[in-house]
Amino acid sequence: MAIVIDMPKLSDTMEEGTISKWNIKEGDSVKSGDVIAEVETDKATMDVEAFDDGVVLKILAKEGEAVPLGGKMVILGEKGEDISALLGDSSDAGSGKSEEPPKTEKKKPSAEQKDFDPLFGEINDKDSASADATEADHSDEEPSPEDDERIKASPLARIMAKEKGLNLSDIKGSGPNGRIIKIDVESFKTAAAAPKSEAKPVSAMPSFEITTEDKEVKISQMRKVIAKRLAESKFTNPHFYETIDIDMKRAIEARQAMNAAGDVKISFNDLVVKACAKALRLHPKMNSSWLGDVIKEHGGVHVAVAVAIEDGLVTPVIRNADV
Repeated sequence: MAIVIDMPKLSDTMEEGTISKWNIKEGDSVKSGDVIAEVETDKATMDVEAFDDGVVLKILAKEGEAVPLGGKMVILGEKGEDISALLGDSSDAGSGKSEEPPKTEKKKPSAEQKDFDPLFGEINDKDSASADATEADHSDEEPSPEDDERIKASPLARIMAKEKGLNLSDIKGSGPNGRIIKIDVESFKTAAAAPKSEAKPVSAMPSFEITTEDKEVKISQMRKVIAKRLAESKFTNPHFYETIDIDMKRAIEARQAMNAAGDVKISFNDLVVKACAKALRLHPKMNSSWLGDVIKEHGGVHVAVAVAIEDGLVTPVIRNADV
């Protein structure tokens, strides 16, 4: 009798698994205990075993496809067995994502479009101010009045100049009222490499390949969980933002003394974590959780530190960090 192998629960927090690799193909014979697939969960990539003997009659999920818990993966049975009834029940087997998403209809560029920049979008030779206005749309904040009184520059241009180690006073702006914009910073870099050459206008930017097609990039189960957890944290936990200036001279001196006296090197990040933990101990109301009808003030001070890795991030917890 034909049987369906469903997506098993491979971790406590798993909600779906992605088929990383099939170790079988249709028509193969498998025995109980054989590893038939490798499945990526929110924690790691794990093996899925067959619990029955049989012949692979139908693989219902493709490699790279996400299948929810209990979703149908593969059908085993006897060679030549009729599985039409099982296929009828699993017309949208697996994650329901076996069908490719509808492709977005491409929009042809306007005939009036003369040039294109990945940041500015459409740029016309006759109107450099429109490029500067579009650039401003990609910034979350406007320059402060004090900065305007000194040097007029867009926030993006300021960031780029700071990253390149350039002085804004040395850059000539081509935006409205002499405002420095992104292309001015890029052109100044060219001018610095070749003195006495003038910065190229926007219309004379070097040509490069541009695609206007939408692109969908598949993400790992880990990134899915990261996005979900961060969203839950943002929407369910109160957030407080405060910006202050701190004199770190004594902290620098203390770090130098500790590093000179011990074998373990102390980083500034270590000092910040310790300071946060001490602050939570002094202010227990901030070290608390909302539980609906009560507020739970935690006895221990545990600090999670976000650490970036190639496919996302992990947050190891430093327990009793105030001790």
